[in-house]
Amino acid sequence: MSTTDDPSEDAGRIPEGPAPSSDDVRAATPAPPPPVGPPGMGAEDWRGGRGAPGWSGPGYGQPDRSSSRRSLLLGVAAGAGGVVVLGALAFALWPDGAPDAGAAAQPAAVTSSAPAPASPSPTAAPTTPTVAVVDRVLPATQVWTAMGVSCVTGDVLSIAVAGSVSHDQTLAGTVGPTGLLDPGFHKFNVEGFPDAHTMTVIGSLGQDPGTFFVVGEGATYVCPHDGELNLGVNDRGVQNNSGAFLATITLTHG
Repeated sequence: MSTTDDPSEDAGRIPEGPAPSSDDVRAATPAPPPPVGPPGMGAEDWRGGRGAPGWSGPGYGQPDRSSSRRSLLLGVAAGAGGVVVLGALAFALWPDGAPDAGAAAQPAAVTSSAPAPASPSPTAAPTTPTVAVVDRVLPATQVWTAMGVSCVTGDVLSIAVAGSVSHDQTLAGTVGPTGLLDPGFHKFNVEGFPDAHTMTVIGSLGQDPGTFFVVGEGATYVCPHDGELNLGVNDRGVQNNSGAFLATITLTHG
């Protein structure tokens, strides 16, 4: 055995004596601190991954799925609540009467200050004139004969005369509605027709001298006032006459 007193040599020297057993080693090793777990959970339960009844969560054996679902539902509810709040704000700030986005835009009403056109004055509906046609016999044996046709102011009388008569009851004295063309007979004319042919057809309204007119073979006369049509022959000496004319009278009224 060396007698050297060098301390470094003593540090590397293995102590003499019997080697320690495994039980001695475990006894000499300090025990680790017990894990901290939920109340009621033992160390063996904690090491085995088993938690206390009803206890779970991160770091306690099993993940907490119910907590994850609650977190997801809370997040969804928070998002939905935000959408509702934003919608309420948009509705509150939207101008009154604004049309919906999907509604068709309505054209703005246009007002005009132009005066309304004046209503046209009512006009009388045109009247359809009435026409009456009659045939009358005009004897040559009297100066005036009432025709039984009356007119009012403005009515139109259209007269057509046909036939022949005799002014001396002989064939040689036969004349038509135009009368005798020889002015030598004018001395026999009716007063008021001094220059008309003798024996020609004449007319008047009620034998009023102011309405005298010559008819001859035909004439159109506008009634100046109300009255009855009279026709005759322009001859004062009718006592030697014979025969009669045929008069067709058309009265237009309106």
